[in-house]
Amino acid sequence: MPKDAIQVWVDRGRVTLEGAVDWQYQRRAAGKSVRYLAGVRDVNNHIVVRPRADQVAVKTQIEAALLRNAQLDANRIRVDARGDRVILSGTVQSWLEREAAEQAAWGAPGVCDVENLLVVNPVSSLVAH
Repeated sequence: MPKDAIQVWVDRGRVTLEGAVDWQYQRRAAGKSVRYLAGVRDVNNHIVVRPRADQVAVKTQIEAALLRNAQLDANRIRVDARGDRVILSGTVQSWLEREAAEQAAWGAPGVCDVENLLVVNPVSSLVAH
């Protein structure tokens, strides 16, 4: 993480994190790194993910990640990028596939929010074949 990217305030066991990072995993890691320290009762993670990529690039990157993932039938997943927000819709065969698709979306630079509307329907794969 870049030096001085995050500011930390502590008040009676409540830790507040503020700043901006390039990736969602950095935001999560900052929160996790302080959550279990002795004396910490609550963590307010106000770190934001900086939007970096345009919508077309984000959509293309996520779709490519879905195609690379052998667990996913990428043809059944629709990706809609709206600024720093990604909406996943369509059908997957398992909860594992649904989570894998969401992780692929979070892996794109500049994504601040993922709305996972994927429906789990294990029967759809049997009907299609």
